[in-house]
Amino acid sequence: MQTKRPYLFYENLSFIWSKKLILLIVPILFSLILGIVGHFFSNNANFSGETVIYTGSVKSESLTNPDYLLANYGSELKDDADIFVSGRSYIKLRLEGNDQTSIETQLNQFAEGTLEGLNGFATRVIDQSQNYVNIQEQRIAQLEESIALYQPLLEQAQTTVELDNYQRLLTSTEMELTNALATVQRVSNDIVVYEMPSLVSTEVNPKSTLFVEGAVAGFLGGLILTIAFLLLWKYVLDARNYKVHKE
Repeated sequence: MQTKRPYLFYENLSFIWSKKLILLIVPILFSLILGIVGHFFSNNANFSGETVIYTGSVKSESLTNPDYLLANYGSELKDDADIFVSGRSYIKLRLEGNDQTSIETQLNQFAEGTLEGLNGFATRVIDQSQNYVNIQEQRIAQLEESIALYQPLLEQAQTTVELDNYQRLLTSTEMELTNALATVQRVSNDIVVYEMPSLVSTEVNPKSTLFVEGAVAGFLGGLILTIAFLLLWKYVLDARNYKVHKE
């Protein structure tokens, strides 16, 4: 009859602890190996830079298209470039390279060119809107003069036909005035809330490699594999002892 072993878990822990040198060395070796592998598989660039531009109220697809931006403002980019437009509100350009000063210069040139284009478009929109408001305000003044002229004529009408004509003319002019006033108010509000493009940030930092990530993954993986191997080793030893005693 097989003897029960109530302290099997403790025996396993004791066996693993007795092999603590193996438990320490193997995970460290795995950590070093995977860390080195991660380092060599990382991009060789030493620096990573990013500039972020807020497009404001400029939502023109042609102006925020990544291909358009690179073609018009990224012709001087020498390092690996990755451009991304987020919801047509933020333009993000990332560069990687080995020269920090060169990356900063390229990012600044791109940001200046892009902002110049976006601000030029935004200024034209505001100017055209303001011109439209000015035209409407002139029209409002004319309509108010017409209303002031029609009202006494309406009071002086001698016949029903004249009365109806002046009444329709006055009503039509007043409706046109109301629409013009509403249009001026709406466009003026649009001008007030119109957001100009701006530079959010430009940063260049040393680029981290995958050494740390690989080392951590290697240590944890090595630790798990080592424990599993030691438990298997303990199982084999127990199986042999059981077979010997049984014989």
